[in-house]
This record gives sequence, C-alpha cells and structure tokens, in this order.
Amino acid sequence: MVRYAQVSSSERAAASLGSEYETYHHRGARWPPLRQVLLSLFLLGIGTTFLIAGPLSLNSDYDRGVAFIVLGVVAFLPGSFSMFVMVQVQRGMRGYSYAQLPDVHF
Repeated sequence: MVRYAQVSSSERAAASLGSEYETYHHRGARWPPLRQVLLSLFLLGIGTTFLIAGPLSLNSDYDRGVAFIVLGVVAFLPGSFSMFVMVQVQRGMRGYSYAQLPDVHF
C-alpha cells in the first residue's frame, strides 16, 4: 500500500521554480555571483559617465552628444536594474531574488 502525504507550499514552490530556486535558495546564497556584480557596476558606471558627457558635448558636437546620451541610456538601464535587484535582495525584501538577474557567461 502506498501512502501519500500532502506537499507543503514551500516544496510546491521549489518544484515549480526548478533549478533556479535550488541554486539561489537551498545553497543559502547570501551574495550574488561576482560576475553579475562586476557587470552591473561596469554598466552603471559607463552609463552614468556617458549620460553626464552627452549633454556636456552637445554644444561642441551635436551628433557625438546625442550618441553619448543614447549609449548612456542603453548601458544605464540594465546596470541600474541589476543593482536595484541586488540591493533589494540584500535588504531581504520579499519578491526579489538573484534568480531574476540574467546569467552572465563570458
């Protein structure tokens, strides 16, 4: 005779999330992977630099200033999102986990 037991909600959540849940929650990962931190800081720094340099160079060379602003926005948005998620995870906010960040493969 086979006996069945009711599955708890945490086991059900672990089964639905698969390997991402195991990677970031069962191992007790307190810190995000180093590559994600470095890439986020790099994108945030480059984006901020270009966003500052863009408007400053609009007077001398309009096309270059617009290019700097566009590149700054393209770099700043993913960098700031990743940093926001990492800060929220470190603060312990519910609904945020390192699994929300994209994998970084060099």
